[in-house]
Amino acid sequence: MTEPSQELTQRDRPGRGLQALWSTGWPIGALVAIFVVIDQIVLRITDLGEAGYTRPSLILESMTRLGLAVPVLLALWGIALWRTGSFGLRWPGFERGWSFRLPVGAAVVLLTWWFSTYEYNLFLDRAHLFDRLVLILLGALTLWRPVFAVPWLLVVTTIIQQFQYPIGGYSVAEQYQLVRVVELFIALMVIRLIVGRWRNADFVVVLVCLVAGAYWVPGVGKARLGWLQVGAHVEKNLFSSYAYGWLGSLSTDTVSSVGRFLRPLAWPMLIGTAVVEFGAVFILWSRRNLVGWLGLFIAFHLGVMALTGIFFWRWIVLEVALLAFLLRHRLLASLPTFTWSHALIGTGLVVTAPLWSMPVNLAWLDAPVAYAYRFVATDASGQTGELAPGFFRPFDYQFSLAGFDYLSADTKLLPHYWGAVGTRDLLEELYDADSASEVLQVEAELGTVLFDEERAADFDRFVTTFVSNWNDHPDRGALSALQPPPQLWTYRPDPYRGNGPIVTVTVWRTMTYWDGDEFGELRTTRVREIEIGAGP
Repeated sequence: MTEPSQELTQRDRPGRGLQALWSTGWPIGALVAIFVVIDQIVLRITDLGEAGYTRPSLILESMTRLGLAVPVLLALWGIALWRTGSFGLRWPGFERGWSFRLPVGAAVVLLTWWFSTYEYNLFLDRAHLFDRLVLILLGALTLWRPVFAVPWLLVVTTIIQQFQYPIGGYSVAEQYQLVRVVELFIALMVIRLIVGRWRNADFVVVLVCLVAGAYWVPGVGKARLGWLQVGAHVEKNLFSSYAYGWLGSLSTDTVSSVGRFLRPLAWPMLIGTAVVEFGAVFILWSRRNLVGWLGLFIAFHLGVMALTGIFFWRWIVLEVALLAFLLRHRLLASLPTFTWSHALIGTGLVVTAPLWSMPVNLAWLDAPVAYAYRFVATDASGQTGELAPGFFRPFDYQFSLAGFDYLSADTKLLPHYWGAVGTRDLLEELYDADSASEVLQVEAELGTVLFDEERAADFDRFVTTFVSNWNDHPDRGALSALQPPPQLWTYRPDPYRGNGPIVTVTVWRTMTYWDGDEFGELRTTRVREIEIGAGP
């Protein structure tokens, strides 16, 4: 069997001028094009819809829906592997470096851990244990032989998409950055099946641009919102996150003191964010840039975690694995990826990331107000207590962010999400307000009724079904002990500790305000009361 080339040979190295640009660019372009096709196919065939996720096995449901396409595709894939001798294909390596199994395997391990140990889905009343076991098996096989990445990818993506139903609001920013690392490697395997070899350096270039694009896109998004023109108010992130539960064990006086300390540091934090995100476009301009910006990405996430409790630790693990991969045995020095043509193509890939890698645009304007939601349970004995976001696992992400403004009928609210607003004009009005009463006046004048009857009905159905199933079996096993750390870190004092059954869930909304010196609550309103029946 002919193994993939270990390095670009001297003959493969790009020359000069247009010939250099062409010889460097067309293989990278082919890799990106195949990646885009794979990504779109995977997204379309792995979304089973709400009804599909109620089935005992997601894998069997997928196979039933695809029908004859399953054996046909498996047969074509098997024939291709057999004819090219790729059944026993090993992870490609470099003469002086680690194999691709380090960065790609990191993504596989993280996603396998995440989506084989998620909490029992009480809304669906399904554990999908068979699918979890298959995911673990395929993850282990993928680390052994890369061809198993294909079925592993289909299974993990199918599992991920169940959390969109029925209330939406489930972010895939962290998940799909890892998923697309594996999709990119599968695209490389497809090239190997077609031409019998691959160019290791091409994969490294596109992988680095895939990572960098996830920072460039939010930077551009902030610029379009007028983030820099509005001014340095990054410290306001602390108070919106505090309203939602980050550092919830601290008193408001203590958090206000922290805010006053951070206020003079706002401009350095803003400039640092801009350097990290906009500077990502230069990541392939030199070896120092590549190592330096990967280090800045890691430091940036640690800073965001300290300020907001939003912890993209899985991205950090991926970036550490990528750094280790590149620095092992001076691999970075041996890769022919820092010519002018690579720099130009890499810059183009990062700038055009929305068109091919489609990272989530994590951009917003930091407002001094926030709407935080709390959920209070009342059981049959009259005992009450707050249902923390963790109670709703595996939907804790949605309940941590609490984007539930659509529940409020006939109530004007500011367009707002986790302490963020989407328009510069509204933000400037809030910044011009000098007191709580003026903030409430801005809300009355510029607020809108965000009520959505259909989404509110889906929310009621979710809470009723979820809590009813919890009443039937509140002990969901030991999966919580096996789960990885969360992305959103929140703390709620005095959570509900009753034994049930829960008969009512009351939704409360609190409006908070940071005036630059003190943090406080402006208003608390009962939004909704949901009666829990005996079952769904």
